[in-house]
Amino acid sequence: MREIDRAAAEDYSISPIQLMEVAGLATARVARRLVGSPLTGRRVCILAGPGNNGGDGLVAARRLAGWGARVTAQTSYSVDAARGLSQVQLLAARSAGVDVRAWSGSLADGDLMIDALLGFGATGAPRAAVEAIIIAVNASEKPVLALDVPSGIDAASGEAPGVCVTATATVTLALPKTGLLAASAKKFVGRLWLADIGVPSPLLGRLGVDATGLFDAADIIELWRTALLSWFDGRIPELHPGPT
Repeated sequence: MREIDRAAAEDYSISPIQLMEVAGLATARVARRLVGSPLTGRRVCILAGPGNNGGDGLVAARRLAGWGARVTAQTSYSVDAARGLSQVQLLAARSAGVDVRAWSGSLADGDLMIDALLGFGATGAPRAAVEAIIIAVNASEKPVLALDVPSGIDAASGEAPGVCVTATATVTLALPKTGLLAASAKKFVGRLWLADIGVPSPLLGRLGVDATGLFDAADIIELWRTALLSWFDGRIPELHPGPT
């Protein structure tokens, strides 16, 4: 996935913000499915970290607000400290009517929580504000949609070295992360959705990934673990997530 991000920008002229917009829209669409339509008056809380995963979450916040939801975005960092794409998406979300605030020790209320704290590149146990937010989310017993991976999980192994979001559902982007398919990850992942965010097929083929037919019926699909492992058998190099 790191190579996909790099090559999309450098070799295929698809900028990170383009992928972020599609990822956030896909997340908002799955959130709407979980909450139910119409969204008018329904409360959604996005928990956003400082990286691109948090930026994806802020895009989802903006889209959900546009569809009538009452949206709060709680950041794990000082709002004034936002930089790069996080700052761009934070300002856009606020302009669209999203209540953006930094974590101050208590969760905003919501019919759904969207976990956009840590992405697939995170390693080690969550710390500081992120750890506190994860503990609060799990204690709230609210439905949680994890964006790409549940925060706190190792995207490669499926292990959780510290606290980890226990999600009701996860929408993972472009390709399923190996760790999400591990037996140890089941209790954290919940229902698993896969969203097409526009990674070109030639790029995937160059990396040895054959995704032919994966999104033929829809651009967001719900996955069943055993069926997914069977479908991807031999299509993704070194995909060995362990026993079913």
